[in-house]
Amino acid sequence: MGHIILTVPHPRLEWIHKTGSKMGLFSQYAGQDRKQRIDYNHMQNLAKTTGLAIVKYSRFLFGANQLFILTKP
Repeated sequence: MGHIILTVPHPRLEWIHKTGSKMGLFSQYAGQDRKQRIDYNHMQNLAKTTGLAIVKYSRFLFGANQLFILTKP
């Protein structure tokens, strides 16, 4: 069975991405506004409504980013 692997900025630390993008430390894409801010609870609800489950979650780069691995249960 396959997995879906997603990385998204953590909503509480998105300002780091915007600041780093403006300073040229990160890509311009890193500073773009997002329509939705996704945290663990939001992703868990999205996964349930689409018939998926989170099998792994972790934060990386000093907690500024999140890793989600999803699969069908």
